[in-house]
Amino acid sequence: MNNIQNTTNKTKIFEEYIILQKKSEKKNFNIQYYILGLFGEIGEVLNELKKFERDDNYILTKKRGNNLISELGDCIWYISAICNKIDYNISNLLNEIYETSYNVYNDLSYKYSQSNKVDIPYKNFNNLIINSHFLSETINNNNNNEDNIIYNLKKKNKEFKKLINTILLICKIFNLNFVDLIIDNISKITKNIGD
Repeated sequence: MNNIQNTTNKTKIFEEYIILQKKSEKKNFNIQYYILGLFGEIGEVLNELKKFERDDNYILTKKRGNNLISELGDCIWYISAICNKIDYNISNLLNEIYETSYNVYNDLSYKYSQSNKVDIPYKNFNNLIINSHFLSETINNNNNNEDNIIYNLKKKNKEFKKLINTILLICKIFNLNFVDLIIDNISKITKNIGD
């Protein structure tokens, strides 16, 4: 999938993803459900990182890479669902973040060493938690009132960007392609819709 650097193809992939993500929602849950789901998936990502250290000795195995792609994709699914609830165009946001950040992250020095070990900057994984904190803060500050939560989340463009940027950075640290992550999620969603 490395040849998907073409903006038009990438944009179409992001747009297709958003359409399928909406179709895959089994029920119209409240926004708190999606926020809790996102927190659960962030926990799954962190669990994979724990296993990467404990079981894989900092060597990215194919299984661990696939698990990370799946869990990061699930994070994007919940972020998309949250954005749908607040009428926020996540396709444009994905394009913007991808375009502005991808080249910067390509220059990062987090590469495999000769021993194939990945140098882990734990700060970036903590940022996954920190950059999602605005969601729980918004719930708490609005006394679980759905309309107020949605109203206040619509003002959080910068925070959504930081959260998605953190996911993109984790992809780059592990040499995972963000667009492939979206494509993998499209495949998973298509299979689930067909079930």
